[in-house]
Amino acid sequence: MQITKKIAVGILMLGAVACTKKTQSGREFDVVENGNGVKPIENNVIEFKFKISDDKDSTLFENSMMGRGEYEMFVIPPDSVFKKAIAEGQQIDPIIEMLMMAHEGDSTQMTIVAKDFFGKMLPPFVKDSLDVVTVGLRLSRVFDNREDYTQVKEAEAEEDAKAQIAIDDKLIQDYLSKNNINGVQKTESGLYYVITQEGKGPQPQNGDNVEVHYTGTLLDGSKFDSSLDRGQPLPFVLGQGRVIKGWDEGIALLNKGAKATLYVPSPLAYGQRAMGAQIPANSVLKFDVELVNFSSPEAPNTK
Repeated sequence: MQITKKIAVGILMLGAVACTKKTQSGREFDVVENGNGVKPIENNVIEFKFKISDDKDSTLFENSMMGRGEYEMFVIPPDSVFKKAIAEGQQIDPIIEMLMMAHEGDSTQMTIVAKDFFGKMLPPFVKDSLDVVTVGLRLSRVFDNREDYTQVKEAEAEEDAKAQIAIDDKLIQDYLSKNNINGVQKTESGLYYVITQEGKGPQPQNGDNVEVHYTGTLLDGSKFDSSLDRGQPLPFVLGQGRVIKGWDEGIALLNKGAKATLYVPSPLAYGQRAMGAQIPANSVLKFDVELVNFSSPEAPNTK
């Protein structure tokens, strides 16, 4: 499942209960807020956010902690699938049960014993299987099908990236000015780079096998990864999306033996995704890189 803004998630547990309903498996849940939108049907794609709280209303977990974006996505299966699962005695995810009965804009919550929600595999934030937890969710949007969902999300991502590029551009320019860094060049996409050591020969082409030494840091200097620590360069195929966009573009600007510093705006890196605790969402990344070697797929590396 996916990430949420805490202010938006907070509404999941606020407000008077509008009514109490019962799922197909017999679990009761409360409708905290009626959204009055459409009710999703088979093959609809829905976006939702959720959080899990303890009996003191302290947040134990929310989908934003998973680093995949503001919302979760789920495809509504045929109702017969759930009826069959229930008839066979299978445990049904309470979140899915609530989603199957919710309307667009609804906020719902279910209070449940931890073992009945998580089964035998308790997550680390739950201390006892008999602890009572409250699962709250908001069904944000309903899409007709996967194609509709994909088109809308791609358009939104493009708009978000344009806005974030402008924010990151100022951050990079301020960093370069503050640190008196000269010789900086900027590409059309918004990537900044400085050649710190010239190499020799031609530049690699898309599809070439490249080997790159690198050290990656945030603009505050926090190091999150380095091939030098492992003692061997990173091999990958250039221009095939095997690495972040800023790398596919930046490494193609170098020739063998060249060293450079890349300043990668977040839309050319990991965007709105957090990559663990070390790389927060929307982070500008700085890479000191060296193109150790490259070769075409038909030719062996020559070292």
